[in-house]
Amino acid sequence: MNEIFKTTLTKIIQDKIFLGLLLIGLLTIFVGLGSNSDVSQNNNNNNTSKSENTSNKSENDAVQFEVEPKLAVDFVKWWLTGSMDYNASSALNNHQEAAKWMTSEANTMFNANFWSPDLANGILQGHYAGQFQTTDVKALAINPDGSVVVGFQGNMLFQTAKSPTVQQVLADVLVRKDKQGLRISGIYNRTMPIIGQLIH
Repeated sequence: MNEIFKTTLTKIIQDKIFLGLLLIGLLTIFVGLGSNSDVSQNNNNNNTSKSENTSNKSENDAVQFEVEPKLAVDFVKWWLTGSMDYNASSALNNHQEAAKWMTSEANTMFNANFWSPDLANGILQGHYAGQFQTTDVKALAINPDGSVVVGFQGNMLFQTAKSPTVQQVLADVLVRKDKQGLRISGIYNRTMPIIGQLIH
């Protein structure tokens, strides 16, 4: 057995072409193994990058729903033009349109404070006329979830059969952003008594 090995080894050493091919074969095997470990290392790096990208994407999704305070203020100013309309000819349509920009909970709070059934009927039937004049709208707080608290104030003028009534209105609304856009998701009326109780 030793003789066969020695003879083969001697022949390999003497045949330089065969020796070169053998060395190239061995190098290919070792380089291939190194490449596989590099590939698996790259795959691990790619998986790490993908998981980092996924977490970044999740963070970006959260960032995407943050509301800029100026945008929130502009949105509330626009929303007030419809939601605080007390003109008999336009109030119903404007209140219905404004309701589309509120969550159901916010709409319930809004109706309880600013558009009660008695008040709505009185306006729509012409028993009273109302006008809201905004005096200030400003961002009050930015919440960790990206929502913005916007405060608004103004004067509500009602003309009844008896006499005109003026009430100062001071309220806060919570503005959030969802996939459809900006929404009023909370309302806190800081004015007492609630509008509508004044005109009975």
